[in-house]
Amino acid sequence: PFDLGYTLVHEIGHWLGLYHTFQNSLAAMSEGEVDGDPCSESNTNDFVDDTGVHVGPSEDFYNCTDFLLPDGNVEPLPDTCPGQELLDPFFNIMNYVSHEVCFEKTEAKFTCGQVERMWLQWNLYRDAVNTCDEDEMAVDIVIQFGDESAYDANS
Repeated sequence: PFDLGYTLVHEIGHWLGLYHTFQNSLAAMSEGEVDGDPCSESNTNDFVDDTGVHVGPSEDFYNCTDFLLPDGNVEPLPDTCPGQELLDPFFNIMNYVSHEVCFEKTEAKFTCGQVERMWLQWNLYRDAVNTCDEDEMAVDIVIQFGDESAYDANS
């Protein structure tokens, strides 16, 4: 995914307040937090409710090409914490997936909760840093949710 621009999108996610989807899982294993169990109910992981709790970076636990079907679907989706409600966020931009094949068949994405967190972080910490003058270039931000609706951050 490095040559597809996902690294930049991933890093912008950090700049806008996102953590890795496996953030507290790694801390749980290395520092004994959340009862030392990365799949514990008390694991808040990336502090976003709609990303699944998983043990660590996807690239450390499975090769994504093992799960790609000839039609481009991924079945069954890996689940390193089967007791949790949501599956591993396999195609999430804030996860680590090592092979570009994974992103040719399926688009990497943020969850709605991550978009909300980025928007809130922008409003709290970044919006006050408006250094553009009136005659300078403005950038429009549009977030597309599927084919039916778009969220225009500028309106």
